[in-house]
Amino acid sequence: MAVSTTEARAIAQSREVETKTIALKSGREVEAKTAFSIPLDNGRAFEAYIVEKRVNCAESEEVRTALGIKAVKYTTALPALAENPAERTSIEGRSAYLDGVGLTEDGICAWNKKGELVMPPKNADAERLVRAFSGNQPLRLDVVSGDVTAVYGGRFGLYADGKPDYAVSVVLGIREKTYVEAATQKLESPRRLGVEAAKTERALGEQGMGIPETFKRLIREATG
Repeated sequence: MAVSTTEARAIAQSREVETKTIALKSGREVEAKTAFSIPLDNGRAFEAYIVEKRVNCAESEEVRTALGIKAVKYTTALPALAENPAERTSIEGRSAYLDGVGLTEDGICAWNKKGELVMPPKNADAERLVRAFSGNQPLRLDVVSGDVTAVYGGRFGLYADGKPDYAVSVVLGIREKTYVEAATQKLESPRRLGVEAAKTERALGEQGMGIPETFKRLIREATG
């Protein structure tokens, strides 16, 4: 059964905030708390976790592995954050490592439909601009808080010139095949319930028994 973006988003928003304690190789323990989960195409989700005990680049990967997510590219992260300001707000003023090393672009950039960095158009919206810093280090994303035009000129900072031991307070990642499957299960469950209820009623009928009216009413409500 096909699941619309609206249905997938409703399921995403219904998820409770979760906190997971993760033991790092260094012996430290960090708590990763769900900040948001944005449905993407093909059943994927773009997720963010806040880690108040900051982690460096290698530790960020440890956290992602423990959470079952994969590093996200800036071509996915930038458009998703710009298009979902409510979710983005939850990580403003924080930094996170992205997938990839090195960047040739430098200065104020926009991005195209593929998420690739391009020259910004005239009168571009600062919420859809990123200040890029070229280099050959692991990519790090800053989500700027407050008035972005005063300093950065854009809502985001994309760094390839920092050291991998720089500690960040957010872990970003992609969870594969989650929302379509979850939404399909949720939408299909009433149908399965109806089928199973019918089988049970027939079986009980053959034994001279029946399903109590209360259960019948609950089944009718669940299956529409």
